Amino acid sequence: MIYQSYLLFDIPVNWTFVFFAFSGTLCSYNFHWYLTPSLYGLAGKAAWSVQQKRAHAVLFMLGAVGAAYFGIQLLRYWEWLLATAFITFLYSAPKIPYKSFRWLKNIAIGKTIFLAYSWTHVTAFLPIELSDTTWDYAHYLFVINRFFLIYPICILFDLRDKEEDKREGIRS
Repeated sequence: MIYQSYLLFDIPVNWTFVFFAFSGTLCSYNFHWYLTPSLYGLAGKAAWSVQQKRAHAVLFMLGAVGAAYFGIQLLRYWEWLLATAFITFLYSAPKIPYKSFRWLKNIAIGKTIFLAYSWTHVTAFLPIELSDTTWDYAHYLFVINRFFLIYPICILFDLRDKEEDKREGIRS
């Protein structure tokens, strides 16, 4: 999806950003599934995830190292990258088993929006912004369009997770 953004607007591919996004996705995805408790379910993907906690921990660490390495090279855009990391973190934060994060379960109803925003930010907004392109109507329309493409996909993820979220006490 990042590459599509580059192609659509004839922007040179920023491979440092592409590898940063890959590493950050690896980090975020495995962090989320590492925190998913065994009560999540024993069918298919969930059963594998419960059995592979060590693999998730290793992939999380590799992703974190990669994101830090490529993030340092993108330090000029730190505020955009930090905003994305924060919103992405909010998606998984209600699963962190510490008291200081429990209150997030009450506001986790926005987790679908957090995920859609983060996905849109990384795949549509950042490729344009990091290219130092002057924004015009087409760019804004593309980002808005991408959000409304991704949001229904995230709703489907939320529907899939509805029963498990309820068992964990996460409002969705």
